[in-house]
Amino acid sequence: MGSLEGEALFFSMCNACHVNGTNSILPEKDLKRATLVLNGLNSMEALSYLITNGKNGMPAFGDRLNAAQIDQIANFLLQNNWKK
Repeated sequence: MGSLEGEALFFSMCNACHVNGTNSILPEKDLKRATLVLNGLNSMEALSYLITNGKNGMPAFGDRLNAAQIDQIANFLLQNNWKK
């Protein structure tokens, strides 16, 4: 799973609410490493589940993306972590 595919998917599906790793709906739940760790989202499994099913203000993407695409986004998030 290449990070280029995950990056492209992130920017097409997620960037509207998560510009530069921020969160325009719940600002305290950004995509920085420390925040992901604090919220138990620092693993492929946890991120893939969240992307698939959504939570609170985040919509579910399981009906728009396949499992491989969701994993590519999760992998991109784990690799990027917005400057840690």
